[in-house]
Amino acid sequence: MYRDNEPTLESDKRDLAEALAQAVEKLPQGVYQSQSHHVAEPTQEQTIPAPDYIKPNAYCVHDGLIWVREDNVLRQLTGLPTETRARIRSLIQVRDAVRTCLRSQVDESTEEQIAEARFQLNLAYDRFISRFGPVNLRANQRAFDGDPDLPLLLSLENYDDEAKRATKATIFRERTIHRRQPVQARQFRKRSVARLPQ
Repeated sequence: MYRDNEPTLESDKRDLAEALAQAVEKLPQGVYQSQSHHVAEPTQEQTIPAPDYIKPNAYCVHDGLIWVREDNVLRQLTGLPTETRARIRSLIQVRDAVRTCLRSQVDESTEEQIAEARFQLNLAYDRFISRFGPVNLRANQRAFDGDPDLPLLLSLENYDDEAKRATKATIFRERTIHRRQPVQARQFRKRSVARLPQ
């Protein structure tokens, strides 16, 4: 296996387990502290009943903290990196703004209220991309992974994957849902039909 003049590893005949234990004893104590970026197991304090309007697996902010809905409870997300927390918070604002904008187009909102909802959506989106870039960037998708409205957020952009650039979709400029207008029945005039001689 080994050729001439190649380095080789040869045993010094010590018991490996014993040598390792001795080496570990020489290490300084209390230097290493485990840091977990995973979500901590929930305790009683970390779960609260989930409101009906929050979809299953959706993120939300409650009392300034980030939570996710699991079954019928909200579970607090702990141990997230600061940057990920900031991304999630901003994406929640964009998600809530686009939902409000869509809702305004189907309920009894006035054109002024629809325009205001569109303005708020533009504000939330512009604030997000100025700090984190397009929603379609991998880091942003990973941060919001699992939320049922992630596809809705991704649809807000016409995204060029090669250039990593996005342009805003139509909803930022104009109404995208139009109410059905009832069909107006036309009144037809009766035509007089000339009788043919028999």
